[in-house]
Amino acid sequence: MMRMTVLLASAALAVVGMGCGGGGSSNPLIGTWVASVKGSGGVTTTTSADLESGGVLTLTVTSPSCTGSATISGLSWTSTATTLTFSGTPACTTSLSCDGVSIACTENGEAKAGVCTYALTGGNDTLTLSGCSDATVDGTYTRGGL
Repeated sequence: MMRMTVLLASAALAVVGMGCGGGGSSNPLIGTWVASVKGSGGVTTTTSADLESGGVLTLTVTSPSCTGSATISGLSWTSTATTLTFSGTPACTTSLSCDGVSIACTENGEAKAGVCTYALTGGNDTLTLSGCSDATVDGTYTRGGL
């Protein structure tokens, strides 16, 4: 379960790379993007990536099997028409507890700078990341929820 949380935190970090030059109000990447993954052992985790217009990214990792959440801040994002780049120094706070065991921030994965190719489809409500420097980030994200 911890490994899945790590993968989702990494996946959400890829979303950091979205946004033209730090974002602008007309950038279709601005908003909240959500991905959900069912890991080995059957535990599902959800990562919400909030891409702000000023280029700030905040990630929140939760699981219906757990209580609380882990929040990763200190990240930034930029993009071109097809490429996402993310950077920054992550800071994590957590109150995530699974099966009565507290999950330390170090178990949520380490944010990594990186680059992905992205495509928006479905009226700009589906984001697909591919060819990411960290392949665990590749995946499909839905605007605002699942």
